[in-house]
Amino acid sequence: MKGDNISFRYTLKNVRIVLKYGGCALIILFLGIRPFIFDQFIIPSISMYPTLQPGDYVLVNKMIIGPRLYTKFDFTKPIAHFNSVRLRGYRKIQPNDILIFNMPYDDDHNTGINFLINRDFCKRCLGTPGDNIGCNKGIYYNNSYNDKSFGNLQNQRSLAKKNIDNIPNYIKKVFPKDTHFNWNIKDFGPLYVPRKGDLIRITPYEATLYKHIIEWEQGKKIKIDWKHNNVFIEKYNLKKYRFTHDYYFMVGDNIENSIDSRYWGFVPEEFIIGVVSRITYSKVPTTHGIKWNRLWKEI
Repeated sequence: MKGDNISFRYTLKNVRIVLKYGGCALIILFLGIRPFIFDQFIIPSISMYPTLQPGDYVLVNKMIIGPRLYTKFDFTKPIAHFNSVRLRGYRKIQPNDILIFNMPYDDDHNTGINFLINRDFCKRCLGTPGDNIGCNKGIYYNNSYNDKSFGNLQNQRSLAKKNIDNIPNYIKKVFPKDTHFNWNIKDFGPLYVPRKGDLIRITPYEATLYKHIIEWEQGKKIKIDWKHNNVFIEKYNLKKYRFTHDYYFMVGDNIENSIDSRYWGFVPEEFIIGVVSRITYSKVPTTHGIKWNRLWKEI
């Protein structure tokens, strides 16, 4: 009996050691996976319907484009620029990738680009750096992929059948929302997606399209004079501009019910968190019951 008691205490001690150090190892593994490899986000809205639905928990692969490493951690308020380094990924972002990113603009979309750590959005990438993109009679296009469709084609075809005059203004009017552009939700573009190092001429037309990103890159305000065909950055007459960052254009699959790049413009590469790879599980928002048909569903 005495020997059995010693054996039991010895076994119990081993179990406690395994639990202690095993638990620590799991915590370290979890903390390492989230910043560097995978993370999970919940879909709160219908903007990506039917591909993604409210209550879906999605697995986000950070290794594709490369994880971000923050060098400063003061995220208590929106800031114009945050300090981070992106590790090397194994491929570039491609059109049709579904991305999780930090939304670059405040709710009114007119205050310029700024970063807020928990302002996360999920949209589909329509345009990558160097692409010309747009919408023709309700159908998205990317001139780098002439034989390819983007997003949910059924929703786009439904929009194509609608009379633009019957669509409410808050849905119809799209970026850059300027009277010099006759763009709307059914027809806009072609729009060039800026690439780092590209040099473009600047007229009021280009300045209107790229105002927010030039002001973000330079930290200075732009003044656009359509009457005299001039653009000023402070007192300097801007004739050419070279972009210093890569940008992306994001859209929702629910084309008539998605606040995306069509309304606020471009997303800097630094704001991208990762690529959605699959749905891990999904809950009914009202009852919190599991949607078993969406369990571990590949996107």
